[in-house]
Parts: sequence; C-alpha cells; structure tokens
Amino acid sequence: MQISNCRRTSIDVDKFNDLLIKEKPENCAGSYEWSAKHDRILVEGKYIMKTTIVGAAIAAAAFAGSAGAETISYQGSGSFGSPNYSQTVSWTDTNASDSGTNAAGLFRLNGDTLGNFVAFCVELSQNIADPQTATINPNLFNATIVSNLGAMFDSAMNGATLDSVIDSDDKAAGMQMAIWEVVYETDGTFDLTDGTFTGDSTNGADSWGSTYLAGIATGDASNVSMTFLDSADAQDLVTVNPTAVPVPAAGLLLLSGLGGIAALRRRKKA
Repeated sequence: MQISNCRRTSIDVDKFNDLLIKEKPENCAGSYEWSAKHDRILVEGKYIMKTTIVGAAIAAAAFAGSAGAETISYQGSGSFGSPNYSQTVSWTDTNASDSGTNAAGLFRLNGDTLGNFVAFCVELSQNIADPQTATINPNLFNATIVSNLGAMFDSAMNGATLDSVIDSDDKAAGMQMAIWEVVYETDGTFDLTDGTFTGDSTNGADSWGSTYLAGIATGDASNVSMTFLDSADAQDLVTVNPTAVPVPAAGLLLLSGLGGIAALRRRKKA
C-alpha cells in the first residue's frame, strides 16, 4: 500500500515492519533514517510516526477530497508580521544530531480561506516563505502529540484567543520552544533542559516554555480547535482557537424565559 501524504515522499508501509536500518524504502526520495526504539522515521529532516502513517492511510480517501491548497502571506512587516513578537533561542535535537540558533515567535498571517490568523512553527529545519502554499492536514501528527499540544494550548489560553495571551517576545518564543518540545521529544518527559530535545534562551523565554509545558497536565485538548498547515516546500504551522462553549439547557430555558418576559412587556405597553 502506498501513502501519498507522507510529507514529500511515498513510503511502503510494509517496509516499516521489517525495521530495515539504513535501507532506503522503495520510492522514498531523499535522506532516510529509521529509529526502531522510538518507532518513527526521519525523512527529509521531518519526523513521521509509524502510527501516524498507518492512520493516514486509513483517512487518506476521506481527506483527499476535502483539503485544498491555502496560500499564506504575512500580515504587516517584519520577520513574524507586526508586532513581531519573537526572540532568539538555541535548541538541540539529539535524535537528528542537529542543533541551531534562530528566532522563534508568533507569526501573524493571512490565508485564502482562513483569513487573518496567528500561528507557530512545528518544524526545526524549515523556513516560512512569504507567500507559501500549504494544505490543511489533520493527520500531520499522531494522536498523542495532538492531544498534548491541545492540552498545552488550552491551559495557556484558558478560553481566550492565542494572540491575546501571547503578548510579548518572551511568551512567543517560550510557546514556540514548548511546541518543539512536544513534537520532537521522545524520552517521555517534557523538559526543555533535558531529554532528546532541549531549548534555551538568555532572555526568559525558556521559563515561559516550561510554564506552558507544565500546563499539559491540567489542560483539556477538547477545549481548543487546532488547524495544522502542511507545506511540502516550507514551514509547517499550527494555529488554534478556543472551541465555542455550548449554552447549558438551563441557560437556554432562562434565555427563553427572558425573551417571553420582554415580549409580554411590549404587549402591555401597546
């Protein structure tokens, strides 16, 4: 079975079961590295969970017809779009034997169908382009990563919008490091100072990152709605909004009663 949305390449799922170390699967273009311990593959600098790919095969038929290309551009000026909340951070990913120092922050963007929105990166090895083309892809990560990201966002946002709570350079860079930690960490513990992924900043962003990560324990992913934007040639992104809070049945009855009182008063005045 061939899967077409394995990020830039097509991979034979049966090859995964053989755990062929350092062997490039059939039809797999570019670099290939398999980690049996962590049950994931690194293709073209991007991690793909084995379970995610299998799940993508199941969902591919339903998803293929519903997703369209989204052209994304910056709002305002600067590297992140006005007001450019960002900060320089350092990171290390031991799984990929990679490290770097770069700006991390909150992007202010505009999409064809999304309109104006804010977003964070989810990759370490890609740059965002202006403009860039992306596809809304709910299968970008496995269920565990999605759940942890959602819980973290919920704890940080607490019902508010993302851009209203990420209102400084420290918070923006801290949230970005926390997202990378959730996506790239494989030792089971979220800690920016230890593990397979580490992040650091000289200006306090790491402190905010640790705070956001701690919120995973108390947050509820069902309270937010995340959209993952998958780009073949540029940075993948995540944007998030609080889900609408349904009005309880008692509240609906109260509103109905208030409406009836108002109507009765209008009739009396007439």
